[in-house]
Amino acid sequence: MKKLLCTLSALLSFNVLADTGRADIATNRGLELMREANFNQITELSKESGSLQNIEYFVGNNKEVKSRGFLLGTVSNFVDAPNIHAGLTVSYQKYKFKDSDTKDREYSLDTFLSYRKDNYLFIGGLGYTQSKKVNKRAYSGNFEVGKFSSNQTLNLFDKGRFYYYAGIDSNKWKHKNMENIRFNNFRLGVSSYHFIDRFRVVGNLEFNADDKKYDINREKFNLAYSLAVGYNIYDDLLIELKYKGTKNKNFYDNLISLGFTHTF
Repeated sequence: MKKLLCTLSALLSFNVLADTGRADIATNRGLELMREANFNQITELSKESGSLQNIEYFVGNNKEVKSRGFLLGTVSNFVDAPNIHAGLTVSYQKYKFKDSDTKDREYSLDTFLSYRKDNYLFIGGLGYTQSKKVNKRAYSGNFEVGKFSSNQTLNLFDKGRFYYYAGIDSNKWKHKNMENIRFNNFRLGVSSYHFIDRFRVVGNLEFNADDKKYDINREKFNLAYSLAVGYNIYDDLLIELKYKGTKNKNFYDNLISLGFTHTF
């Protein structure tokens, strides 16, 4: 009985931790791709169709869970409405709980739609995630409003802008044999996009807050930060190495990814 209780406890804890990791790569990566497509359009880096495709492999690590997986993403604009973009991400992530043999896999699908008016950007999205064993289903909706700086910001770079944003994520988790969980996450952040020759440097700093306690490792306020360095192998093909961290006084989460982005 004691062993059974310990196993159940590990599974419940694993579900919460896995959901936290999933949100970092699935929804957030989709938002980043939507911002990137609009940045390319503003700075005239986008190609004839105004579209981009992304594929990347990532590994994650925190105090309790190790994970790895891959993500496919695409963003396109409308021919008759070039300031409107539609995006889609599909991701697969495999988890392993460090203190037990517990493993799981999750599949995520996120869709996005954005509208840009001059330097102002509005993004809305819907997401769905399901674990392999169907122990949980996660539904999410998000909205973001942001603004790109109006000119080049650093003389060191050929092209460069900052992007300031505020957003909200609304989430509902349905667990098998567990009470459903609802919570909202509010975020406030700034991203920087800069090019020098064939190199691209993208940084992000974000403060986010939850409206309720749903994860023993998350605090009321959390800090997320990332740095990505990319190189244009060809004019339309970028290879990028990225590090992302999420931290509060009791918890950390690290994510490293290697990806390729094709613009066309």
